[in-house]
Amino acid sequence: MFWTQVNAYQTNAYDADNRVQYLTNAGSVRSRGVEVESTLIPLRGLTLNINGSYNDVSYLSYKDAPCPPEVSLAPGAPASCDLSGHQVVGASKWIGNANGEYKWNLDNGFEPYVTASYAFRSKAVGTVEDSDYGQIPSYAVVNLSTGLRGDFNQGQWDISLWLKNAFDKTYYTTLWTGGNGGYEACSARLGLWV
Repeated sequence: MFWTQVNAYQTNAYDADNRVQYLTNAGSVRSRGVEVESTLIPLRGLTLNINGSYNDVSYLSYKDAPCPPEVSLAPGAPASCDLSGHQVVGASKWIGNANGEYKWNLDNGFEPYVTASYAFRSKAVGTVEDSDYGQIPSYAVVNLSTGLRGDFNQGQWDISLWLKNAFDKTYYTTLWTGGNGGYEACSARLGLWV
């Protein structure tokens, strides 16, 4: 379990008039939660790992925060907003991972293996102003691999084939504020690695 408080926290914000990012003081931040991790070996050659965390991270005090476009672009908009109590940008409350590897030995000393992993992240605030339109949705990704290992002199070699994001899930890794109240995002998809 953990409980951390950071005073004089800094984060990036966006100046829509000058169209630049800048570093801003965001007051105090509190992060509290729990992490769990376990490794199981149910049979010879099979290793299973699971881990997860719950992280309640929010601004304790952020009174001069930038306002989201739905506020700042409205007539008579305030110069700043109070985001005290809001979730910190980029922090998912729930994260879970499950990994498995099965390996076996051949008579010639080679060791073939297969692996699979599942990674989940719950939704997160995408930009510092916490706009309703700037949220990163939750997503889950499955990665697979197979390979062959062996000894070579006093070292070891490993040849593997990876399939990242096996089910071709499009997901956002980051968001940033663009011009005219819009948002831009970096997304990820399928990758095959040898």
